[in-house]
Amino acid sequence: MKNRYFKRWLVLLLILAIVFPLGFNSYINNAYAARTGTVNASSLNVRQEPSTTSAKVQLSDGTNVFLKKGEKVTILAESGDFYYVSLKFNGKTVKGYVHQDYIDAPKPTATPKPTATPKPTKAPKATTTPTVTPKPDNQAVEIKTELKLKGSITASSLNVRSGPATTYSKVASLSKGNAVTVINEVQVEGEEWYGISFKVNGKTKKGFVMSSYVKLSYTEAIKSDVCVKTVKIRKTASDKATYLKNKDGNIIVLKKERGLWLIDEVMVGGVKWFKVQFTLSGTKYTGYVTSDQVKLRVMVTEPAVTQAPTPAAEPTPTVTPKPTEGATPTAKPSKAPTPKPTAAPTSTPSTTPGQYYEVAGNMVLDKVTQPVTGFVCNTIQLNIYRNILVSSELLYDNNDQPILLSNGQEVLVTGVVSVNSKPYYNISTNAGVYGYVQAEYIYIGSQLPAPGSKAPSPTPTPVVTGTDNVDFETKLAMEGFPESYKVLLRQLHNMYPNWVFKAYHTGLDWNTVITAESTPGKNLLPNSKGVEWKSLEAGAYNWKTDTFIVFDGSTWVTASRAAIEYYMDPRNFLNTNGIFQFELLRYQNGYQNLNGVENILKGTALYKTSYSYTDDFGATQSITYGETFIKAAEYSGVSPYHLASRVKQEVVTGATTLSSSVSGTYPGYEGYYNFYNIGANDSAGGGAVANGLKYAKNGSSNAVNNSLYMIPWTSPYRSIVGGSYFLGGSYINRGQDTIYLQKFNVTPISTYYHQYMTNVEAPFAEAKKILSAYNGMADSPIVFSIPVYLNMPSSPVSAPTTMFNPNNWLKSLKIYDMSGQELAITPTFSQTERNYYLIVPNNTEYVNILASPVSKKASISGGGHTLLNVGINQVVVPVIAENGDIANYTINIVRE
Repeated sequence: MKNRYFKRWLVLLLILAIVFPLGFNSYINNAYAARTGTVNASSLNVRQEPSTTSAKVQLSDGTNVFLKKGEKVTILAESGDFYYVSLKFNGKTVKGYVHQDYIDAPKPTATPKPTATPKPTKAPKATTTPTVTPKPDNQAVEIKTELKLKGSITASSLNVRSGPATTYSKVASLSKGNAVTVINEVQVEGEEWYGISFKVNGKTKKGFVMSSYVKLSYTEAIKSDVCVKTVKIRKTASDKATYLKNKDGNIIVLKKERGLWLIDEVMVGGVKWFKVQFTLSGTKYTGYVTSDQVKLRVMVTEPAVTQAPTPAAEPTPTVTPKPTEGATPTAKPSKAPTPKPTAAPTSTPSTTPGQYYEVAGNMVLDKVTQPVTGFVCNTIQLNIYRNILVSSELLYDNNDQPILLSNGQEVLVTGVVSVNSKPYYNISTNAGVYGYVQAEYIYIGSQLPAPGSKAPSPTPTPVVTGTDNVDFETKLAMEGFPESYKVLLRQLHNMYPNWVFKAYHTGLDWNTVITAESTPGKNLLPNSKGVEWKSLEAGAYNWKTDTFIVFDGSTWVTASRAAIEYYMDPRNFLNTNGIFQFELLRYQNGYQNLNGVENILKGTALYKTSYSYTDDFGATQSITYGETFIKAAEYSGVSPYHLASRVKQEVVTGATTLSSSVSGTYPGYEGYYNFYNIGANDSAGGGAVANGLKYAKNGSSNAVNNSLYMIPWTSPYRSIVGGSYFLGGSYINRGQDTIYLQKFNVTPISTYYHQYMTNVEAPFAEAKKILSAYNGMADSPIVFSIPVYLNMPSSPVSAPTTMFNPNNWLKSLKIYDMSGQELAITPTFSQTERNYYLIVPNNTEYVNILASPVSKKASISGGGHTLLNVGINQVVVPVIAENGDIANYTINIVRE
């Protein structure tokens, strides 16, 4: 009896040890940790782990989770200097870590500990992950003074740290409105920190604070540089705002190291936006970028003049010569340009940056019949364009830095072209650099004259020859297409000579991309496809039941890695049927017009058809569908051809019929229209049409977006025009500007997430529809942006080869003695366990082994009535999968 009670107590203690692995004191801490806290910072990131270097918590669409000042959180636990909290974000419950400095919370009151227990110096905190040990004071980061920018604190209370992370020791605490001087700027794991100096009790101190809690002073314009590969400028401070466009209607894209002037800043939704100003092709622009897209300009020396130019006019420092158009206004501070000496030492130009050469004889060649020598002049550094005939994209090196020519550097001029009436030279250098530069910055001659001298020859009248005659092979080389692309593009060029092919260099490793896109549920196809097309990975396939896991509707399962490789390899679709998945979807008003839209709509109920609607002022308007698509393009910046062809794919059901999603008479949603089928999916239940019209009626929980999308869609006009902004703002204008990139997001923004479609075959299927929709217009000057990856296979990836079912698992395994009684095997049967043991009495002459496979396509060899010898009997039951793979289940039977 005593032994029985002892065992019961032992079991109870083991259970307690499992439930309370950290002991009772830790449990008490957890018990009082569930309390409410209030955010005291203007914006606060939520982390996946208790560290400022940890990744931010994101929603499934890639949106970063953050908190605003005054918002409430539920504190679930503590981990070092962090709280583990639960919060609401965009209507969803989210959990993550936030730093305690930015949360006001009442101290917990725990149940008193027994008096016999010594009171520790500090109550241990319940931890779910290891804490980050703060660095001691002697490891504080030295702050080098590289900036001198006035600013003030915006948080109600802010700790200043000895290094750029909250794990560093606290230097001091500042309050809202305290004046500081920003002297440095660093980025640590995506977080931007300012090194600041400030005064406390009359003494100057230094430390680090997060940049989002400091507002800079803009009594003077502040110099900055683009610090990302490319940036598009927004018209307003919102990631939903439209992009700035140049006079030709093209979205302005600025490259890394391009100079900008900061003239103001604003916090929107926890994100700092800089208001910027710059000049491009003689036109001044003003817009907004997020703070992580630019870096503050480091001082080269102490400025001689403290008063910066006013933001109203583009600053032009008197000591700096005219910069290359589109380039940084001053020399890159980290490396002063050193001119390359010419062959004649006496003619070597001065090494003083910014020296201007008065070369009145400098002439612009009208043609180049053979290569001639030239020298860079009248600029500190000169940008090189990859192919100015195709775009204004600059030439970059392997480290993603712009390649620059220095003042006085020798080049070889091999050709001349004109773009927008400006002459450009085709040049090469001794280092093997090849590209285009503005002709006005190149002096033609065997050597560069001494500063201030006059060239002996007169200046001819500039005459530039024609310009779009660069041969196709040169364009391919300039775009950087691999050889395996070129053979296919040549074939397309022969058929459609007006098409333009641009390489979209993703900078991503091919295998890394495929692995990321192979996550279960990310790329789907119908379950009716062969085994080779479907994923057998964990989370995508259930080996225990021989079933593929459904992620959408009733049939959509995860695509295999081989299938994803096939559909993601652009080279498989560089043909007439597949190329349109790479069509640039931005509005090209130079050749996209109403006639083209109507041509796409020909043969449908939308062709040259008018309808009436009530505008925002209550007036009745009449307009054709073709005109509506042009209005939509002007509103959203999206190609009207793409919009028309997408609607044609989504809602045109016949020559004179349309889908019920645009009838305006669907039961329960009378008077609502959804021409792009946005939000129309089966996975939410209720049917695709109903779900799409539900979105047309209610939109999302974001009132700002609903306004931009013109929700509710109570007319074809509001649906087509407003829905175009959804397509443009959510995808096209954020860089996902082809069907391919909307399905496979390999852009720098939310990479591998924010993907419009789950069907892995969708880009190819839509490409064929778009080709058909163009109705003979395929000879237009269409621009295609084709992705190129690093470390791609040398040849296009083939479609998956035929496979057979590989499942060779047993579903059940039972053993019976001679009387028909089931015997207990050790261990208990498990599909993943392949070895079993059984002891039977001496009088058991045989056993009956019954086994059945998981897959109906698998077969079993062995089993049934099995004679036993005295001693050890090893019985093997082979399971043979349809593809021939064999799994041996072994039963070791000992007959006594």
